[in-house]
Amino acid sequence: GLLKKMINAIGLELHECYVTNLIKCESSDPFVKPSDMLKNCLDILKIEIEMFNPRIGIVMGEIIPMQSVIKSVKGMEWFNTDHSISLIKNPELKRSAWETLKTVKKRYTEILNGG
Repeated sequence: GLLKKMINAIGLELHECYVTNLIKCESSDPFVKPSDMLKNCLDILKIEIEMFNPRIGIVMGEIIPMQSVIKSVKGMEWFNTDHSISLIKNPELKRSAWETLKTVKKRYTEILNGG
């Protein structure tokens, strides 16, 4: 889909990237808000990041819920763009996403070259 195309556009293959969701488990309780589910998953996300030790993270969608993770993880650079679903629904957002991806590609190349 679109995520694969976006990753390919910066010279990477999807299998070279670690892709995850913020919400790791859904609740069967219809009264549990997504924000509450997310709070329960942040520690799992931190463990995943420690395991894979990425240098760059791209948050697709709302970055505010990620602030505690971003502040707790050292040695990782974070970028933010609209979620791929938003890009499909609102093609005018694609230009901004592409600019972010170009910045990610530049930084990734610098890291590969020892920077």
